[in-house]
Amino acid sequence: MGVRIVEKPIFTDVLQVAVVVKNLDETVRKYADEYGIGPWSWED
Repeated sequence: MGVRIVEKPIFTDVLQVAVVVKNLDETVRKYADEYGIGPWSWED
């Protein structure tokens, strides 16, 4: 089986990303402050 090259992306928008962490508050703060990733939302 060979590699198939796709000319157009299949997914064009990120709808959801899941990340499992030990400390949610610390991780959200780090991602926002150091990497500029956000905004965040979550449900308990």
